[in-house]
Amino acid sequence: MTTRLDDPDTFPDDNVLAELLGKRSGLWDLFSRTMVAGHAGRSADWTYYRDGKRWLCKVNAKKKTLCWVSVWPGMFKVTCYFGSRYEAEVAKAGIPPALKRAFRASAGKSFRPITVEVTTKAALKDVEALLELKERLR
Repeated sequence: MTTRLDDPDTFPDDNVLAELLGKRSGLWDLFSRTMVAGHAGRSADWTYYRDGKRWLCKVNAKKKTLCWVSVWPGMFKVTCYFGSRYEAEVAKAGIPPALKRAFRASAGKSFRPITVEVTTKAALKDVEALLELKERLR
């Protein structure tokens, strides 16, 4: 079995993700169960993107993309994109100052990313705050 998500023939099912994440697979389970399946209208879809040569998970709320997730050995990254017009809302969000600084540092782009590297339960709280903000900004 592969331990990387760059093989287009290996769908990232629960077994592949558990092998890749190792002891942090429980964080993935918690993310999937509480932040995706635990919310009405949210769904997660895996697609292999040939341009990036890797599988990515897109989390939607109905038709709106909330975030993109990439899985790496021992962690996963959740990235939310916000339009520059939402700078004030991001500044007031309940996320760590480092994430707000990273958002400000990407000024000049019409859509700016905020990425959380999930290796702890505390990081999942930041993800939940971002997902709630993204959903509010319809």
